[in-house]
Amino acid sequence: MVRLQDSLGNFLAHAVSDGPRAAVPYRILSRERHPEFNAAFFEAAVETALRRRRAPDAGGYRPAPDPWRGRPSARVFCDRHGTALLLEIQSPGMQTQAAVIEEALWQQASPKSLWVKLNGAWERVRGEKCGPEIQSRVTG
Repeated sequence: MVRLQDSLGNFLAHAVSDGPRAAVPYRILSRERHPEFNAAFFEAAVETALRRRRAPDAGGYRPAPDPWRGRPSARVFCDRHGTALLLEIQSPGMQTQAAVIEEALWQQASPKSLWVKLNGAWERVRGEKCGPEIQSRVTG
């Protein structure tokens, strides 16, 4: 986590860093001066995203298209396919919060399985194995 400020030292935002060579080196998480980036912060972001995207039992939808609404650069995506959640965190800086985000999704979205995209491949990190029709979509 980094604090961003202008050349005069005026506060701009808090962000995660994807490194100095990244196309977007900083990804803004909050414009509040003194936020606490703890589990509660990320749980609230997931809860907000889920509330906006609740849908009747559809075959597939995105329960958390942008859990960081107003902070689109966070690059965190989650799709629901049946009872499975598919989580992809594209920002290396946000990877540091992956465990907290996974836990919040597991508790709040109540999936039967949670898959995470790691190194270009989907891996089941929690829950039961999906039926063959879901597995072929996830791995194929």
